[in-house]
Amino acid sequence: MDTDTSSKPRDPDIPVKFAAALANARGERVVFALRALDLERIAWREGRSRALLRERRAADAFADVCRRTLREVDTTAHAPGSDLFLAALLGPVPKPDLPRTARTVLAEIVRRFGESTGFELEYGWTVYEPGPDPASALHTAVGAAFERGRRESERFAFFAQLGHEMRTPLMSIDGYLRTVLESDLQDSIRRHFIEVAQLEATRLQRLVESMYALSVIDLDADLAHDVTCDAQNAIERACDAIYPTAARRGTSLQLCSRVEFAIPLAAEHAVGVFVGLLENAVKHGRERGRIEVRLQVSGDDLEVTFDDDGPGLAQAEGSDIFEPRVRGRDTVAPGQGLGLSIVRRTVERAGGDVRAERSPLGGARFVVRFPSASALRDQSIRFAPECHTPIILRSP
Repeated sequence: MDTDTSSKPRDPDIPVKFAAALANARGERVVFALRALDLERIAWREGRSRALLRERRAADAFADVCRRTLREVDTTAHAPGSDLFLAALLGPVPKPDLPRTARTVLAEIVRRFGESTGFELEYGWTVYEPGPDPASALHTAVGAAFERGRRESERFAFFAQLGHEMRTPLMSIDGYLRTVLESDLQDSIRRHFIEVAQLEATRLQRLVESMYALSVIDLDADLAHDVTCDAQNAIERACDAIYPTAARRGTSLQLCSRVEFAIPLAAEHAVGVFVGLLENAVKHGRERGRIEVRLQVSGDDLEVTFDDDGPGLAQAEGSDIFEPRVRGRDTVAPGQGLGLSIVRRTVERAGGDVRAERSPLGGARFVVRFPSASALRDQSIRFAPECHTPIILRSP
């Protein structure tokens, strides 16, 4: 294992050697990227010399941790003067077991490195994809590792929060049903308790469905864009699915255009995106209002626009509304604030984006942009995760 210790001279070309080692290895290669978030703060608060001292100690700690965690065939790297620490599995890793192995090894490195330094760490892992330029391939791998790490951290935090929220309806259901079974109640009271338990069960079902939807999105996140569906068919299926809900509120739903366009999503995911946006418009639009949906092709992109004539969004809510658990300030409709978050995650996995703005109808407008399936395959580099650039330690 290639490590850098205090007994060795520090080589500024270590990342180059690291990239070459990855390029020359065979089989599956796993890259671990860690960023010490505290080093930049130390540089600004206490000066560059203090930060460099802490960074050198951190580099020694990282080398020691990796020496105890990794194998002799594996390798590590750290560029002096930066906040970026790298490691890689270069020996054979059973492919079916690769994600579990990678997460286990990374968790151990992060735990030991964090305990040794006390630093707050950003981290992630990815499978290295070789290319003609080893440095460029490493650059892409580091960006992909941090992107995966961010995504997994969000998912774990979300599920922890969701699990906490599921406890309340479960306890409520259990309490009401125990009372019904163990107490001699009047029929009207018994019926009321059962109705409350049913409402809580419905709320729990919505939480579980949201959890399942997000887990499926993240499981599919690393798959190649080898599935497509027809956008027109998906939007028509979504309109059919939402019709009963719209009818109950007296909402008029109008599909104003037709296109032929293949988007890089499985049909069930595309329908889920459109159902999420239509359901949002029905729930938060005005009663007996109207919704208009338009599809428009522009070059290699498809834009699907959803307009409603409800109260709309406050200007400050435009981007925040897609965050998990965030709901419009004036909304009174029931929900957990997860639908639009699921929509955004799904669309972004397909190389697209979604935005919210004011509608000409007076309410909210949501615009979803998809690249065509063929354009995404031909220009996949456009949608590669933004690479993390190491922060060079500096002081004012």
